[in-house]
Amino acid sequence: MRLNREVVINEDGTVTKISDIKFTEVIPEPENMEVPAGTVITTITLEDGVTYTLEGDNADMYELNSETGEITVKEAYTPDFETQDAYNFTIKAVDADGNEVTQDISIPVEDIEPEGPMIEISEVIPEPENMEVPAGTVITTIDT
Repeated sequence: MRLNREVVINEDGTVTKISDIKFTEVIPEPENMEVPAGTVITTITLEDGVTYTLEGDNADMYELNSETGEITVKEAYTPDFETQDAYNFTIKAVDADGNEVTQDISIPVEDIEPEGPMIEISEVIPEPENMEVPAGTVITTIDT
């Protein structure tokens, strides 16, 4: 994914441009599984003379390594699709002339359905204590 290149024409006619923010594929987070601190979410391509920051709703959950471009999880957390289906933040890049470019990042939470069939037990029929229960007596029904 790429952000369109922004070109600025200065008053003296010179052109200043800040490159796009390029990044690797964002890894979805599985629901109800802890995402450990240090997990790499994505990696951006860093450019000399450009300062990068993370901003927005969930930016405080992630940190940017200014040497490698890796965006990682600060503290472990467990995503829950039912309460939040994605984590969002913005990468902001500013060059030495103050030109800036932003790129929105959305980390989707995968809605994982429980594995295997669901079993429901209907009413369990109580049997009196110390009484023989004949073979073949139905004590409950299992719905699958």
